[in-house]
Amino acid sequence: MGDAKVDTGHDTDEYNEFFARHYPRLLSFIRRRVNDSHIAEDICSECFLLAWKALDRECAHSPGWLYAAAKNLIGTEYRRQLREHGLMLKLADIEHFSAPDSETAEIAIALTCLESNERAALTLTYWCGMTASEAAELAGSSERAMWKRISRARSELLGILSADDSPVMVRLPRHNP
Repeated sequence: MGDAKVDTGHDTDEYNEFFARHYPRLLSFIRRRVNDSHIAEDICSECFLLAWKALDRECAHSPGWLYAAAKNLIGTEYRRQLREHGLMLKLADIEHFSAPDSETAEIAIALTCLESNERAALTLTYWCGMTASEAAELAGSSERAMWKRISRARSELLGILSADDSPVMVRLPRHNP
């Protein structure tokens, strides 16, 4: 059986070469500006997705175009972090007035160990009841990136909760935001 090729109308070999040549340096550029490796990888992936979508235009093959896209996405990330910070302050006010049970308190403590974007992904979808699409819109990211954050955050949170040999066995419900 031979390899099946999908005709996308784009030169995949040229794109793969462009990706291989520029990905490491672009990722390094982004990491220096966002100071979070997960967010940097998300932004870098989004840059190359935009480049793929724009391959019909000659400028999409330019490193300058790629770095300009990265700068725009980094700016979007900064604005998202500002919105998130405001949301976290509001959530802190709400949590301050509610008396959590022991499982909720344990989860809240474990959430503080997560990176802010992952904590927000879980807080928005599990505690605030938003869909992944709604949380992504609020966070200024794509729904796909939000699902990635939710998955990564769940794994890390479960690892934190089980690593502490907690007397309370917390099971996060399967949630399809």
